[in-house]
Amino acid sequence: MSSLRKPDDYFLSWASPLGIPFNNFRPSTSEAQRKMRIEKNRPGSPCYKDFLSTDTEFTDTPICTASRQYQNLKIKQLDSMGYGKERHARELERITAKDCLCEGLGASALLKEGLTPRPQDGGRIAFVRDRTRHISRKLCRYQPWWIISTVAYRY
Repeated sequence: MSSLRKPDDYFLSWASPLGIPFNNFRPSTSEAQRKMRIEKNRPGSPCYKDFLSTDTEFTDTPICTASRQYQNLKIKQLDSMGYGKERHARELERITAKDCLCEGLGASALLKEGLTPRPQDGGRIAFVRDRTRHISRKLCRYQPWWIISTVAYRY
């Protein structure tokens, strides 16, 4: 990533699964990962934490609008609507613009605190002793929910 930032690198996006505008950064790793998933025909984030699982449009159990499950269901619904190419593309962008707030969009907070956001695809759960050095070093700065999520952080 270039150290020279341009004003058009920052933009107001609909990346938040909460449905509110979110200031985003074009050359971020989160944005690159989102686009890569779309190119691989696997839009959406694998949802590991379920912190923002609130939508019950397609399932009885709430799921996150940034999750792969939700986006696939929403895209199937969109395909059945019979919209023209322009409107279909616009609606598809609205669906796939969502990014994981727990992992992707929240990575900058981890980086700022000196923690490394780890890819979740490995599925290995960190043991408490693996994370104690991060907790004890910065205990005063963390809210209780952050300590719990840091201990249970998967990578």
